[in-house]
Amino acid sequence: YEDLTLDSSDISTLTGSATTLNATDKLGAVTPLADYGLEAPQATVTISYTDGSSVTLHVGSETPSASGYYVRLADSDEVYICSSSAVQDFLSADTDLISTLLITAPSAREDDENGTAILRSLELTGKNYPQPLALRRATDSDSEEFTFFSYVITKPYFRGTADAATTALSSFTSLYADSAVVLHPTKTQLAQYGFNDPLFTAKITLSIESTTETESSDESGSTETKTIFYNNTDVTVTAGSKDEDGNYFVTVSGINAIFRVSSSSLSAIAERQYDNTVSSLLFIKSITEISRIDVTTDGQLHSLLLTHFPDEEDSDKTLTVTADGQTLSTPDFRTLYTLMMGLHRYASTDQAPSGSPALRLKLYDLQGKAYLTADFYATSGSLYTVRLSEGETFTVRAGTVTSFLQQFDNFLNGREVLDQ
Repeated sequence: YEDLTLDSSDISTLTGSATTLNATDKLGAVTPLADYGLEAPQATVTISYTDGSSVTLHVGSETPSASGYYVRLADSDEVYICSSSAVQDFLSADTDLISTLLITAPSAREDDENGTAILRSLELTGKNYPQPLALRRATDSDSEEFTFFSYVITKPYFRGTADAATTALSSFTSLYADSAVVLHPTKTQLAQYGFNDPLFTAKITLSIESTTETESSDESGSTETKTIFYNNTDVTVTAGSKDEDGNYFVTVSGINAIFRVSSSSLSAIAERQYDNTVSSLLFIKSITEISRIDVTTDGQLHSLLLTHFPDEEDSDKTLTVTADGQTLSTPDFRTLYTLMMGLHRYASTDQAPSGSPALRLKLYDLQGKAYLTADFYATSGSLYTVRLSEGETFTVRAGTVTSFLQQFDNFLNGREVLDQ
């Protein structure tokens, strides 16, 4: 098994047993050998030593007391009893000698005090993912609203990740198997364990995430901190099928073997679905990045125009909001904007909405480009179906939509907007 990594601890124990073997009892020359399982021994062990000598050992049946095994040397008729612990290493399956460390976290440079091993990117395909799911670590080059997230989803839609998903993903930097199952599997064996139609294939990149400081290009003398990644480790994990206890049969790129991996060890990636990974927030863009909001209710369009004055010290003077030629309350608009952001995702849905939306929100960035369009359809007493401009559909609780519509009416008519 030169192409496989052996478990150094198990190998050390095995070679120790092959160096010194003591019997607990001597039976002498006994016949027939078949009565002791030595005519067709369950294990034949040939041990070669560095001085050029060798010895061959036969391990027969277990003793009636189950405390030992009958043993003899191949060139002798003498039969001995050796304790179970003394010969157990010779009876272990070859798979027991293979290392179960499947993925190793990359190491930071010695001079890097801030470097930490992280999961940098993940792409999931296979039977459990008819629509691929891909995500990556957020970077400094992402737009401002995505810097609030540690990870962003890139497929099927560009979104931030939920806090629980971030916690799970951040903890995945290595992988251990419970045991090796098949070494050098054939095509037939791969098919037997489900690899002809795997549950999932995970393309993983681990990295060291760190920071670096660069001096500003202007004359301020300030420094700028940037996130960097290095020592990338790319690995592919494929889960063929599960055993009766829910463990996964897994292959890992670069290791020619099938392993059994517990579901808990793979939960960070195997349990990832779009629904339990995506952030529930409809959007998180700062109000200072919005120039206009179109709100359509009952077929009537209301355009809210935002003018920003970033040099003003009073927060109420940093923004004015006008609609239909009238200037409206800035504090009330800030509350309304919070309610708008609070239209949280409830669950994905395959049901295509029909008819006219009860509410349409369209947000524009400072360049006047449409940033988000969301149509809300009243599909049941408790839920609205939302369709975004990219085609994504999901549900939100009806109560949050009703509350927003009520407070929007208050805003347009000069009444206080309540944060409910």
